[in-house]
This record gives sequence, structure tokens and C-alpha cells, in this order.
Amino acid sequence: PIYVTCQVGLRGYVASQLLKQNGFTVKNLSGGYKTWATVHRDREARSQVREETAVTITKSEPKRATKEQITLLDTCGLQCPGPIVELKTKIDQLQDGDQVFIKASDPGFLPDVQAWAHKLGHTVHTAEMNKGIVEVLLEKGNTTTQPVQSTVTKADDATMVVFSGELDKALASFVIAQGAQAMGKQVTMFFTFWGLNVIRKPDAPTVEKAPMERMMGMMMPKHAGDLPLSNMNMGGAGQKMMKKVMKDKQVDALETMMAKAQAAGVRMIACTMSMDIMGIKKEELLDGIDYGGVASYLGATDDANLNLFI
Repeated sequence: PIYVTCQVGLRGYVASQLLKQNGFTVKNLSGGYKTWATVHRDREARSQVREETAVTITKSEPKRATKEQITLLDTCGLQCPGPIVELKTKIDQLQDGDQVFIKASDPGFLPDVQAWAHKLGHTVHTAEMNKGIVEVLLEKGNTTTQPVQSTVTKADDATMVVFSGELDKALASFVIAQGAQAMGKQVTMFFTFWGLNVIRKPDAPTVEKAPMERMMGMMMPKHAGDLPLSNMNMGGAGQKMMKKVMKDKQVDALETMMAKAQAAGVRMIACTMSMDIMGIKKEELLDGIDYGGVASYLGATDDANLNLFI
């Protein structure tokens, strides 16, 4: 028998199916190395995870700085994209050449912070896992040492059509939006059809509607807190379990993610055509959002190299 495994189980599953179709006896070890390493947080496990994921542990010679000159940032307990968002906020407050020592409990932060720093021109002096905690010493980029930019403007923003009105998909949308904004992209989110329910006010005032509009409103979620799960909703029980797990894992609630995204500068557009069809009025939607049609979204895509439909 052949036992197949990979990082999270997906590639192992595909490989096992290919082998089975060719007559082999095969079993896939689901879960993979990453799940195993999370459970067994010893040095040997972390070393093997780093080797399998090909994460480069960056070490360079930092400029001499006293302990008092290094800004400390502890994001332990925050899940993705929390550490990156907090680091971006702190970096914006510092001068070129200033250093930050950041700690995070999210193992995914180890490769994330190196990609983020490379993208924005910052220097990672050290990035390593220490007893299950990611520790990174980073120096804010100096404009005199950054590569010369091309005179041709490169599309580097991000746009997203939020079509789904389900909790898990809305969470994914705002996790990506916050991460992209922290990476220096201008993010535009276009909410259409069922996605409009994501940005409804929890305390929306009563507005006058036609009978058909009132009927549709009764069948839709009233606000982000009422969104169902796309799978295993189980009459709302799955949604409550998801929120409980998120709270236990210190993952921001959807409403908090939305507020942080707006504060970070994420542009949110409500599709007026969809609003008319769904019977949703401006008074029912969150403050601070824009209103427009497909041209508003397509205009934003001209400057984007990341376009998603969720």
C-alpha cells in the first residue's frame, strides 16, 4: 500500500485518486503536515514544517539600534489578516529606517510578513519561529534604497464583486480586502444582489416600500449579523457555532472587520440597480459607502491587477 501526504491534504487527495485510477492500493493522510505541526508544537515539528513549505528564514545584518529605539508590537492572539494590518498601521507612524520587533501567534504570518515587506520595500532582518511564536525584526524601507520605479504606471489595485450574502464568504471577502489594503493596494468592493445584505444597517430605520419589496425584505437577512453559512447552517445553529469558534480563536467578527476595512480606506460601493431590484433603500445601508453601477466597478478595475468575484 502507498500512503500519500502533503501540507493540508488537497494535493495528497488528488494524488491518491490518480494512483487509485491506475490500480494502486493507496491511502491519503488527510490533514497533512501543517495540522500535525499545529498540534505538536515542538522544535522538530516546526523545523519540518519550514522545510516542507520552503519558507526562507531571513537573516540580514541590521543596523545597530538600542533596545529603546526598537518599536515593540505584540499581535499574539490575532488571526490573519490581523497581524499584517496592525503592522501596516504601526509602520505608517514610523520614519524611514526605524525598526519594529513584532510577535505573532499565527504561523502563517512567517511567510506573509516576508512577502509583505518585499512588496512594500521594507527590510526583514530576522524572521523565525520561537516556541510557536513568530518573531520578526523589520526595518521600514528607505526611499533612497528602494528600486527605481518604472515611468509606466502599473495597475496595482484590487477590486472585488461581493455577490454572496453568506457569512463565511463575506468573511473571506473582508479578510482579503484588509490584507490587500495593508499590502498597499487601493481596494474597491462592489456589493450586488445578495451581497447587499452584508452592508445593511443593524438598526436601519423603517422606510416606505411597495408590497413586493416588503415581502423580499422579510425573506432576507436584516444585517451582517444575520447572515447564514453557505454550508452546515442547520437553521442558524451552524452560524452560532461559527461565531463562537471565531470568538474563542480571537478572530474579529464580521462587523468589526467591516469597520476596520472602512477605517483603512477600503472603498465600498452598493450597486444601485441591485438595490432597486431587491427593494433595498439607501437609508438601510451603512454610512460611508458609495453608490453606483457597473461602470463604477469597471472603472476601478482599470487600475487593478487583482479582480475577484465572491
